[in-house]
This record gives sequence, structure tokens and C-alpha cells, in this order.
Amino acid sequence: MVAAGALVGAYLIFVAADAASKGNLHTGDTDLLVAGARTAMSCISKATLVGCGHLRGSLSTSVGPYALLEYLPAAALLATGLSNNSVIHWLGSLNLVAYALTLVTVAVAARRMAWRGWGALLVVALLASSLTYQATAGFSEMLQACVGALAMLAIIERRSTLIVVGVALACVGKETFFPFVAVLGFLAGRRPEDGFAPPKRVTLALATGLVVGELCNLGFNEFRYASVNNLEYLQSLLRTPGVERKAAFFAAVWLSPSGGVLWFAPIATIIVVGVLVAAVVALARTPRRTGSWLPQLAAVGTVAGFAAGLSEWYTPFGWIAYGPRLFVPILPAGLVVIAYTAAPQLAGVVRRLLASRAGLVGAAGVCVAAGWAQFGAPWSWSVAVSRLIAPAPGCPGMTQLVIQTRPTQYYTCASKIMWRIHPSVLHAAASAGGTPALAARVLLGAATVALVAGIGWQPHTPGGPAKHSGGSGEVAGRYRGSHRIGSGGAPARSGA
Repeated sequence: MVAAGALVGAYLIFVAADAASKGNLHTGDTDLLVAGARTAMSCISKATLVGCGHLRGSLSTSVGPYALLEYLPAAALLATGLSNNSVIHWLGSLNLVAYALTLVTVAVAARRMAWRGWGALLVVALLASSLTYQATAGFSEMLQACVGALAMLAIIERRSTLIVVGVALACVGKETFFPFVAVLGFLAGRRPEDGFAPPKRVTLALATGLVVGELCNLGFNEFRYASVNNLEYLQSLLRTPGVERKAAFFAAVWLSPSGGVLWFAPIATIIVVGVLVAAVVALARTPRRTGSWLPQLAAVGTVAGFAAGLSEWYTPFGWIAYGPRLFVPILPAGLVVIAYTAAPQLAGVVRRLLASRAGLVGAAGVCVAAGWAQFGAPWSWSVAVSRLIAPAPGCPGMTQLVIQTRPTQYYTCASKIMWRIHPSVLHAAASAGGTPALAARVLLGAATVALVAGIGWQPHTPGGPAKHSGGSGEVAGRYRGSHRIGSGGAPARSGA
């Protein structure tokens, strides 16, 4: 694992040195965000604390409609006297740091799981994803994802103060995140020996963070809209019409060749589907033993519910962007909680797969192939996005599709772009970018092989993972009786 860590570190340094300045920094939204942060600071200096930049009767504000978390680093950087352009570049650098921190966070969280191999597997899932692109983009999806993962780690570790801070920040990272953070946090805070719910101190810290975050969201809307609602995002025009189109958009969030999670986070998708299948099997076999399937179904259902929420939005990927941009904030947190609740179900299957040389080589090859396009995305994203926005038959380019003027044309053409195979966004991501992108793919491919090899050597910790440092000595994630799968796949006896 040391070699894998060194290779991943070298990749991040290479991205910082060669790709960060070429990332998608001026995304349009990022420029508006920084300008809005400057407007907000001006209002605060003038003690204008309600309706900043908002004209009565208007649905917009010059502060912008974005989440509060996105404004905080922008405002802090502006306060140092930097220009808007310099702030945008610093925001891109912050996202690279957030990506590195997210990788560390999921690896640390896995130390509290029944099978330590989850750490390497989750890192592989995030390396083989469009988060590599988000690490060099100017907008804040990567920061949102990082904060969400940190919040789940704090809950798993049962650190009350960090739970309040982390959960509150996760909620202000995306206004619609509140219910998803609540469910994921509840699952992350619960251990099988707790019964149905986490301990009161964990539940209280989670609830406090949720309330603080939501109050901040409402207060920020009052500050910029003179209303507790985000008037711009609540326009009915921006809601996907009809059940059939919503269902099509939900399918596209997962399966679209142009931006679906399956293609832009394939290992993560395999984990989600694998846990879902294992939970359904457990439900069919032992329906009364809810601890063997209910937490897993709840975790997967929460992530699926987030995707369903995106299908209600007229741009479910976050046009114009590389990959499923709007899905990114929940990806690391969702994977951590899914793995945390489902560790006993899949650990034995993965260990048996990697026990043989053929299985190890095959798994490593699949992971490298699945991540090849994403490994070079910090360099190839521009060519890939040009394929995304290219005109479809009977449709103009995406930049000319405006829902406010021609909604019928917009949805017709958006659907064509979602499901077309040519021109291929993924092929461009896998082949463009020149020598630097190829070098990055080889480097991260080697890191992936090392991580997969390391997974094969990870033991199953009997009775659960190691004790919490500085805690009560209680074993985290312990599965008693039939809730734990032994190395042979049969229910293991409790050591308690």
C-alpha cells in the first residue's frame, strides 16, 4: 500500500504542476460565483443584510443562486485583495486539495469497517471517476464532496463537535442535501450493537448539525432574496415535466454515455449494485434479520434517491460539464456509508476473487480499463466536452439550447445528446490530452494495480475493525451472530 500511496501522491503532484492551470476554471458559474461573493461582501460592509442584490419582484439576485459553502472560500480569498481571476484560480487549487483530502478520508473511514480492504477499493473507485476532472475545475462540487465525506467520517468516529461542524457544512454545500445527509448520517452513526438508532449523543450532534446547516441556508436566502426560498432555483420552468421524462432522466443519470455514473464512475457503480444485490439476497433468505439487509438498502436507496432528485432538474448532469457533475457531492459520502453498512456482505466475495493470480490480474485489468479515461481527464476534459456539446441530428449545439425560449426543443435535443454514442465523450477522454495525459494514465494505472494487489492481502478483522482511538474501547461496526459473514461465507459465531 505504501507504493500505491506514493504513486497516487506523484499523480496529484503531476496534476498540480501540469494540469491545474489548464483545468476548467472559468466555468461561467464560477465567474458568477466570485462576482456574487464580491457583491455580498459589499452588502455586508454597508449593513445591507436582507435582499442583497435583489430587485423586488425579481426571481434573481446579483449575489447568485449557489450554495453558501461555495461563497465562503471565495469571500475569504477576495478579502485578501485578490482579483476575481486570481480567486478563480485559487478555487481550482482548493478543489485539488479537496480531492486529495477525500481520498485520505475514505481510506481512514475504512479502518473502522469490518474489512480493511474497503479503503483501497473505495480509493480505486474515486480514482476511476470524474472526480479527477473536478479536482482541476473551478466550481465547488469537489469541495462539497469532500465535506460530505468528512462529515460521515466524523459520525463513524463519533466525534460530537466534528459531527456538528461537518454535518452543518455538508448541508450548506447543497441546499437539497439535508435529507440525504440525515439518512446517511443516521446509518453511519449506528452500529449493530446499538439496536435501531445511534447513541443519543451521536443522534443529538447529527440533529444539531442538520438544524444549524438548514438555518444557515434559510438565512442566506433571506440575505440575497429577501425570502427563505431560493427563488431562482424554484422556478417551475426548471423542473422536468412529466413522469415519463423524469424516469428517462433518472435512467440517464446512471446510464447515459454522455454523462452517466456507470461510465464516469464505473467502479463506484459496481460497488453500489453489488451491495444492492447482496442486500436483496439477504432479505430473501432472512427477512426477519433486518440488520443483515435494511441498513444496506437504506444506504443504496439514499444514493438512488439523490439521483431521482437530479432527474427532477432540467439539467440532471449539470450542463455543460464533464461527467455527472451534480452527482459528485454525494458520491464519496454515499460510498463510505454503503461500505460501512455492507462490509460483511461483499468482503468474502472480493477476497475469494482476488485469492488466485488469475482473479487478481483480471480484477486489476478491469479497474485500470474502467478508470483509463478518468485518469487523464484533467488534460482531456476540453476535447471531451467539445464532443458533448456538438450538435445532434436536427438540433443545434448545446450552447444554443435555451430552455427559457424553447423548452420543447430543449428537452428533445437534451435527450438525444444524453443517449447518443457518437461523438463519444468517453473516447475523447480516454485518448485526448497528449503525452501528459498518457503519462498520467500510466501512473494512475500502476497505482490502481498496486491498490488491487493490496486489497488481496487485506484480512477480515474478526468481530469487526480495530478499536477507536481515544474512544470507549468499543469495537466499531461489529456484526454479531448471523449479521457477520465469516471467511467461509457462513454465519460466524460471535466472539462476545
